[in-house]
Amino acid sequence: MTAESPRTTPDSSAPRPTHMRYRVLGMLFLLSTITYLDRVCIGSAAPLLRRDLGLTPLQMGAIFSAFALAYGIFEIPGGWLGDRFGPRRMLTRVVVWWSAFTMLTGRVTSFWSLWITRFLFGAGEAGAYPNSSCAIAQWFPFGERARAQGGVWMASRLGGAIAPLIVVPLQAQLGWRNVFYIFGAIGVVWAAGWYLWFRDRPEQKRGVNASEIKIIREGGPPLNTAAQIGGAIALTVIGYFAGRKQWNIAILTMAVGLLISALLYLVIDASKPLVREEGSPE
Repeated sequence: MTAESPRTTPDSSAPRPTHMRYRVLGMLFLLSTITYLDRVCIGSAAPLLRRDLGLTPLQMGAIFSAFALAYGIFEIPGGWLGDRFGPRRMLTRVVVWWSAFTMLTGRVTSFWSLWITRFLFGAGEAGAYPNSSCAIAQWFPFGERARAQGGVWMASRLGGAIAPLIVVPLQAQLGWRNVFYIFGAIGVVWAAGWYLWFRDRPEQKRGVNASEIKIIREGGPPLNTAAQIGGAIALTVIGYFAGRKQWNIAILTMAVGLLISALLYLVIDASKPLVREEGSPE
């Protein structure tokens, strides 16, 4: 008789897996919603902003383009920094950065101060989604990552949809400058909570048991060794400067942003008579 290989049977005594990864997804869902709240806020406030700063339609279009330009340029470097330093530190930096420039938008007094503020806002926000993907790759098994990404992107559209519903009433009551202060403060609160609560790897997070870690790692191990991480960083840098596909992605991102800016310009230009009527004395 030939000896049969021992069959593995489920260990009924093993503890039930925790679900900490879904809490991580919840934090990323909030991040994505806040991202688009802050991004779309200027579009909703643009008619009053144009009136108070005396901006022409051409200048307003250049301001919208400043964000798209910076966002496209810094998207890949933002992801590279996430690979290097981890999503905990990088998402904290990203959100604090863009929240600061969201609040600074409420302090602008001229075309150039607003253009520079929006450019730096875009440069800071560019790393949000690459680093969210990095967190998902570490915290979710391969078979759940697409659904997790779908939840993050759904939140972005949700944020864009509800932004006008929130911004317009608030700016009517508080003024457009105060709206930017409020939205920036929301981002700072998220960043503080993220840094204190989140860890780059589930093995580092208190409250994650071995059963959940096993589920996460069954989808394929993440980059663990220094050699693997160094190789990935090198490929990313080489691909950014030499790879046609990466440049195409960056150009496409900027083109989409410029298209959105053009559409916003048309909407704002069409609303100009309404703003003039609201600002004129009765």
